[in-house]
Amino acid sequence: MGEPKALLRLAEGSSTLVERTVAMLRSVSDDVFLVGAADWQIPRPLRACPLVIDTGTSAADGVVTALDSAGHRFCVVVACDMPFLDAALLREMGELAVRTGRGVIATDLRGGHPLHAVWDRESAPGIRAAIERNERSLGALARLGDLAPLDLDDPGRSDTDRWSVFNVNTPDDLALARAHAGNGW
Repeated sequence: MGEPKALLRLAEGSSTLVERTVAMLRSVSDDVFLVGAADWQIPRPLRACPLVIDTGTSAADGVVTALDSAGHRFCVVVACDMPFLDAALLREMGELAVRTGRGVIATDLRGGHPLHAVWDRESAPGIRAAIERNERSLGALARLGDLAPLDLDDPGRSDTDRWSVFNVNTPDDLALARAHAGNGW
């Protein structure tokens, strides 16, 4: 992308993607923190948000760092490049995790979205052991963590739910997000 995705904006003067993410998570949980490198330049509005240092080299390491740092059994883990996270969907996923006693992962026709999931802290030792064996596929770790799928392609689901997993990985994704945001999001 040419710049850190967390610091991208959907419009000039708007919040960064990471600021949007934190605001959404604060409406869902009382235990919100960032996971990142020690040298990460956190946007000024988020400087009071705790930063947990991730010394790993992959998203899998970040998930384990989040699980080790969470104050509750179930931990919502989302990527910072998801501009349309939906609080109602995240709450539903958290309630489902508590009710069933297992983590929950948003799924659609593209597969599971391990960085739009509720992970169970009790799965952290097994996930850590897999990472130590150099097994870093988030999909494989989600299966190891026994995350229950929540199908966003179910006909009863809203477009808001489906857009919640949209992430910005390319300039084309950013353009699509900006267009979508320009339509009232």
